[in-house]
Amino acid sequence: MTVTLDSSTQAQPVAAPAAAQAADASNPFSEFTEELGQATSDAAATASTTTSPLQALFPGVPADWAVTPDPAPTPAPTMESVFGSQPFLDNPVETLPDGSSYSLNPIWFATPATAATVATMLGGTVVESDEFTAPNSPVQQQQPNEMVQLSNGTLINAGQVAWLYDHGFSQTYIDASLSDMVNGAETA
Repeated sequence: MTVTLDSSTQAQPVAAPAAAQAADASNPFSEFTEELGQATSDAAATASTTTSPLQALFPGVPADWAVTPDPAPTPAPTMESVFGSQPFLDNPVETLPDGSSYSLNPIWFATPATAATVATMLGGTVVESDEFTAPNSPVQQQQPNEMVQLSNGTLINAGQVAWLYDHGFSQTYIDASLSDMVNGAETA
């Protein structure tokens, strides 16, 4: 079948507004952009009238959903923030029978200030004790251990408590460890 159009039925170009003509001159794809814009607005109109089961459960668009951010984590307490810059003795030693000395691990030798803080935390009193010297031993420690004695008689090494704060543990973990110490369970 052949269709013949006479000059009266042929499509005549419609004059575009001056702004559109200027845009058309700079954008060779303007007719496609207009068609795309019309298709997008038609799809949006259709979508706004149609509700899927997921849209019924989750109304709106994802960008509109309220997002509650997780609360900022509480920073872990540090040994310095709780006990100051020097919670342990610098160089605790014990003397051997030949007169030489042997260095001991400072974490077992809290300063008196650290011990006072631990006593306040746990509700005890500071006592000094030579925990590394056996009775009648020729080996003698030269500095006493700062201990905290609780009302139930438990002795806790204040340095061990300070050491808990040197590992980035959460306060919750530290509290559980202190509870174990207070109740006589070993933690470290």
